[in-house]
Amino acid sequence: IILEASGNRRLTIALRATMEIPHVYKSYYWHSEQERQRSLLYHRELIEAFRNRDSLWAEATMKSHVYAARDYLLTKLRKDRRERLHPA
Repeated sequence: IILEASGNRRLTIALRATMEIPHVYKSYYWHSEQERQRSLLYHRELIEAFRNRDSLWAEATMKSHVYAARDYLLTKLRKDRRERLHPA
């Protein structure tokens, strides 16, 4: 529904590539329970923004969601790398 409403071909291609099963499973597996709950809250907030037809709210929520996920994964990758390079 979101993709159809956007009418944005680039968004459609990017989102479909992102939502492939292996990718979603892998990123879900990497997230802690706290991060999964945080993600769920972002999704709920997006639904509220859509219900209110508030595109600025939806955009801000989606940006926050993407940046938070990015930061979490980068932190995890750095930590995993340090542990591989310097095992305890």
